[in-house]
Amino acid sequence: MMQVSTVMLAIDDEDEWSGVNAMLTDDLGYRVIVAPTVKKSLSFIEDANIDLVISESQLQGEDARNILRECRVSCPNAMRLLVKGENDDV
Repeated sequence: MMQVSTVMLAIDDEDEWSGVNAMLTDDLGYRVIVAPTVKKSLSFIEDANIDLVISESQLQGEDARNILRECRVSCPNAMRLLVKGENDDV
């Protein structure tokens, strides 16, 4: 059994992480937490030692930049990535 060294939080309201989640977990040993909302992601940030936060830019009417700002305070050593979907306007 591979030891988990990296915890990644993916914030996505459209469940597009299932294939990526399996690859990162099985092949690389990451622990991937998927949050469908900004509110849910905040609870994960408080409860887990997050190394990487990745979010799409638009989450059903919410601006993902707000969660990335919160992460900068709550888990300052975590890398934060904002990805843009093909229909997102950032």
